[in-house]
Amino acid sequence: MGFETIKNSSKKAMKSSTFHLKVEQIKPLKEAAEALHVSQSEIVRQSINNFLEWFNRDQTSGEKKRA
Repeated sequence: MGFETIKNSSKKAMKSSTFHLKVEQIKPLKEAAEALHVSQSEIVRQSINNFLEWFNRDQTSGEKKRA
């Protein structure tokens, strides 16, 4: 899922999207989940939410600069 796909997708479509991890990403994910005492899916969900918040702020900032 690329940036344009995220930008043009509805929230429902984004929530139902499947994300795939590379093998080298699994160990840090497992370690983070264990350290925070939450599930790995919660770590992924929070990471995606944080990225989307950043992305939306970045888009809004870019629109203000162009205006």
